[in-house]
Amino acid sequence: MRGGNAARNLSLARKPGKYGLGYKYAFRSRNVPPCDIEDLTSKLPAGSRLCGIDLGDKTVGLALSDAGLMVAGPLETLKRKKFTQTANELRALFEAHKVGGIVIGLPLNMDGTEGRRCQSTRQFIVNLIEFGIDLPVVYWDERLSTVPVE
Repeated sequence: MRGGNAARNLSLARKPGKYGLGYKYAFRSRNVPPCDIEDLTSKLPAGSRLCGIDLGDKTVGLALSDAGLMVAGPLETLKRKKFTQTANELRALFEAHKVGGIVIGLPLNMDGTEGRRCQSTRQFIVNLIEFGIDLPVVYWDERLSTVPVE
């Protein structure tokens, strides 16, 4: 299995969190222990932002927090291409917007189990780390995050 340290750290990410509904899984490469969203934000360099990632089959939706980490808004939607092209686009955006951490949606099944999309999301993060984008990551449970408007 390729991945080295990043793949070993993936096992840390599979331990369930205890910090409420949103926080479920978090890890960072290079043997840094898992963190929750509050821990992540307290460790960010001054002035850096968080980037929210909504990973789809054909697109990658991005949201960016303000510098005070109080609110986030839409940034851009990237078309997924070959991984290296997508990763280069992400790297450029992360550098341009001073991103210090990533919050990525984890599409758990309604019963809390992980399916194919969760595996794909986790592998995407491992690939980013192997590519050299080594930012702290929090997996966010996105069950029921899309509620139909009545």
